[in-house]
Amino acid sequence: MRKVNSVQLLVLIVCLFVVGALTYWRPQGRTVHNRQPLEQALSVMDDWKKTGNSSLSSAIVQELKLDDYVFQTYTNQQDSVTLYVGYYYSGKKVGAAHDPQVCYPGQGWKLSGKEQRSQQINNYKKLEYSRIVAELEDKKEEIFYWFQVDDRSASGTLQQKLLLFKKKFFNQGEGNAFVRISTSLNNKSEQQAEELILGFIDDFYPAFVNHISGPI
Repeated sequence: MRKVNSVQLLVLIVCLFVVGALTYWRPQGRTVHNRQPLEQALSVMDDWKKTGNSSLSSAIVQELKLDDYVFQTYTNQQDSVTLYVGYYYSGKKVGAAHDPQVCYPGQGWKLSGKEQRSQQINNYKKLEYSRIVAELEDKKEEIFYWFQVDDRSASGTLQQKLLLFKKKFFNQGEGNAFVRISTSLNNKSEQQAEELILGFIDDFYPAFVNHISGPI
């Protein structure tokens, strides 16, 4: 039987201690919920203006455990995109947001073209997002979505949980969000749709990040 030297034993003890600490010590992050409502903060974004008024029923708000949200169509006078942001004050609600990979098929949509991508937005941290195409009868949509923790983005829930744990560990807050942006493919190609959504993100993302991670 191979002997374990003192260095290996020390490393093993340290690893067990760290795992135990992460398992049993769960620091309480700062819960922030006195910012301006998202709908007001994102009402106008440079070349994009909201059209009409959209809202979710109280039953859906309760089901998604939303603390704040915006569900709005924006136009640049030439075309339009639909934005949904579900915002949560507490990390305990991670998982409350419905990933399109789950909720869209549950409503009869067929999904294709799933990709994970990244995009540099001005001087902000690189945006990590997922892209899919959804089809239902005669409807076809291009969809970009991601999960947000302060100024960091994640293309999936696992990465979001890791980012949130780090924030909580250093007592830096628990605010997190799910973001979905879509546009119709019935009147444009996928490339045109992608360019349209990225153009919207150029205006939306700085305003969004500044709102959720800036001074209260």
